[in-house]
Amino acid sequence: MINSDQIRAATDADAVLITSSTNTHVDLLRRTLKTAKAAYCEKPIDLDITKVKAVVWEAAQTDVPILIGFRRHYLSDFQIIRERIPNGDTGQLETIHMISRDSRPPSTDYIYDSDSFPA
Repeated sequence: MINSDQIRAATDADAVLITSSTNTHVDLLRRTLKTAKAAYCEKPIDLDITKVKAVVWEAAQTDVPILIGFRRHYLSDFQIIRERIPNGDTGQLETIHMISRDSRPPSTDYIYDSDSFPA
């Protein structure tokens, strides 16, 4: 795993993208805060709200820009729908219920490290 010294020393990087499994986000956010580089972290920050609140408080004590995001918002299918709604192309909209999945399953290594794998 990359440490904060390596991130800080990377002069060719202005920001850090955290898109690993959820159980690594808090630690990586903390490491990134030490570098003073901007960060994008895929949601959720963690499944434990106490850890989430702690790292959010730590981030608030700095001037480091942090964005918590959901990459699917930027996928082309979502963008097409987003463009069509204000144009009226969808007709009278009352409710949207979308289900989305990755185009292929994650690797076995990711599944074993993810928070969804039963202990």
